[in-house]
Amino acid sequence: IVLSIIEQSSRKDDIQHLMNLSEEELYSLYCEADALLLPLFNTIQDQARFPHKLGEYLASGTPVITNEVGDLRYYLKDRDSALVLEPGNEISYAKAMDFVVRNPKESKQMGKKGKEICRENFEFEKLGEQCANFLRKIG
Repeated sequence: IVLSIIEQSSRKDDIQHLMNLSEEELYSLYCEADALLLPLFNTIQDQARFPHKLGEYLASGTPVITNEVGDLRYYLKDRDSALVLEPGNEISYAKAMDFVVRNPKESKQMGKKGKEICRENFEFEKLGEQCANFLRKIG
């Protein structure tokens, strides 16, 4: 379905559909992107989960555009560490992408702050330490 949508697009010559990339290739593309999009919806599934992909995106230092759904609001602040939008509004996504293109310095700073949040909260050493402390308390 994705390939047929691309083929019908007036900008099909500008769109690349990449598959079967190595982790290194994928991470390199994350770092080279102007922004990384993580659309979330106001569904039970999106409210109840914390997307692993968000950690990968934040770790790249590239600005992230996502939605305020679930626990993300406890970590990310709009126009500070990411562009955090109301769910279900495609126009706001377009405006956020335009903002990134028109404000590269501010966007780069958001990406840096997002990366700091990732280091502080999601790196495996930090999570392992938190788990170990929890187990010591209950053991």
